Amino acid sequence: MKRKVWLAMLMLASALALGACGSKDAEEDAAEEEMEDDEDDEDRKDRADRDDVDGPANELLRKIKGQLDPDAAAAEEAAADTSEDTSEDAAEDTEAADTDEAADDAADTAAEQGPGTFTYTYDSNVLTISGSGVLNRDALEASGANEVIDRVENLQVVLEEGVTAIGNSAFVNCSSLTSVEIPGSVTSIGEKAFGGCQNLTSVEIPDGVTSIGEKAFDGCQNLTSVEIPDSVTSIGEEAFCYCQNLTSVEIPDGVTSIGEGAFDECISLTSVEIPDSVTSIGEKAFYYCRNLTSVEIPEGVTSIGGGAFYGCQNLASVTIPGSVTTIGEQTFAQCESLTGVEIPEGVTSIGREAFCGCQNLASVTIPSSVTLIDSSAFGYCGLTSVTIPNTSTIVDASAFDSSVTVQQ
Repeated sequence: MKRKVWLAMLMLASALALGACGSKDAEEDAAEEEMEDDEDDEDRKDRADRDDVDGPANELLRKIKGQLDPDAAAAEEAAADTSEDTSEDAAEDTEAADTDEAADDAADTAAEQGPGTFTYTYDSNVLTISGSGVLNRDALEASGANEVIDRVENLQVVLEEGVTAIGNSAFVNCSSLTSVEIPGSVTSIGEKAFGGCQNLTSVEIPDGVTSIGEKAFDGCQNLTSVEIPDSVTSIGEEAFCYCQNLTSVEIPDGVTSIGEGAFDECISLTSVEIPDSVTSIGEKAFYYCRNLTSVEIPEGVTSIGGGAFYGCQNLASVTIPGSVTTIGEQTFAQCESLTGVEIPEGVTSIGREAFCGCQNLASVTIPSSVTLIDSSAFGYCGLTSVTIPNTSTIVDASAFDSSVTVQQ
């Protein structure tokens, strides 16, 4: 009798649970609406995230487990203890993030120190800028070079030695700019320095540059190649976002973090090399890079942000290292070409919708270290059965489709 009550209550909780993944059409409609919102939003940073689906149904399910299955309740307490144990690791990650943030702040401070003094010459569509110090928008206006920038088509810019930093918004929305030569004296490229330069086709960043600021090349839609030197340690948020013709990028050894949305919507990107020095991949770092076919995440990466590889429709294989402890929400959602994934021992939680919409995912290996599989984690996948080796693992009622046989 108790078993029947348990099953009835479990079915009630499942019916109440909010289906975050939903049907395929709903997913595609939501993706299209999000893309349309992106185009209307100038910065494309504050895209509307989905509402949290942890609702009263899941709370009810936990209560049922506690009342009718003491072992399940004990498992949840054990999971909570595990969470506390990992808090120290999270604190270390936060400390590392603070270090990166401090480095970024220092770069921003350098970029925004008083503008330098510059002069320019112009001949046959080539604008040569010489002087010393930080080259920002104010410095360009003071030199008069901005007048050339505003009126000349197919402009080539040559920056001579002496420029120490390309400041925030220096060449922002310069649609006539097709190429730029950056001297070795430059150490930082500021926020939106070349943002919106739609006709910039290639850029070689010299050795000596240590940081690439937030949205530095955002919206450079015709940028096909970029060389990032080994001296770079920080790639800012949305640094190359919406560079729709960028086909490949090699991230140098020395970069420790790939910022949120760094390569967001680089739809022509087919390959990326992530070095061993990287420890974190930010949220939506490679969001909707739909032509990315494979990615190897190096040992040492401990966190993969939510939506990091969302919508990578041609991603057929991915290597997740044993150093990863958490797979965030929607990390690999809508990766329709992904056929199999091996989750390494050491991963403790698989987030909401982590693999939702991976229609061709036929097999998945879940290690005994996993203690939580969240809602719709494998919703609308090609799975028919799955084995969860850890009997104390908390599995959300909607983690798998109802057609999937779950064995423990």
